[in-house]
Amino acid sequence: MPVQNETVVRELKKWGMSLPSLGMLVIALMSDPQVPKMNKVVVGGIAAYLMTPVGMFPRRLLGLKRINDVVVKEDRPEIRGMVAKVRHLVRVEEVAPAAARRSSGGETS
Repeated sequence: MPVQNETVVRELKKWGMSLPSLGMLVIALMSDPQVPKMNKVVVGGIAAYLMTPVGMFPRRLLGLKRINDVVVKEDRPEIRGMVAKVRHLVRVEEVAPAAARRSSGGETS
């Protein structure tokens, strides 16, 4: 087993050493006027995706800010998708339709 761990560590070091070069390449490509704008958009989107904590977005879009927050949302497919992304962090309960209508605009924080 130790041989396999050494191999993994060696590969990670190799990838880590290449990150500055990759960063400089991306910056050079983004500033090059010959590179099509759509390619720059795609590269920028990929870079943003890799650098941001993706798990944060569904939580924020659901309106969750703190532990024990209560949020009432309308039952829609996009809400169910966001809940599915953070299902390990939340508890979902179905409320009566009248209670949901009494809340301000279908949601409360």
